[in-house]
Amino acid sequence: MRAQLAQQETLVVSVFPGPVDTAMSEGLGLDTVPPIQIVSAVLEAVEQGIEDVYPDALSQQVFAGICQQPKAVEKQFASMLPQ
Repeated sequence: MRAQLAQQETLVVSVFPGPVDTAMSEGLGLDTVPPIQIVSAVLEAVEQGIEDVYPDALSQQVFAGICQQPKAVEKQFASMLPQ
């Protein structure tokens, strides 16, 4: 989709947040970030022409882990699945 829309100069921004402080994250027991933090990061990315946004510390850590040790991240997430 990004390649198709690039032809008309449309910026497609992918956003990969960690847990956001919304009703959906209640009871997870994880640190969350306020929605405004996500919105601010996305708007900044749009202004700068950045295509991929990791708007909080957790998402940045996960991305770094995927870049450095993808199998370790895979196993970490697998351990979080219900048994």
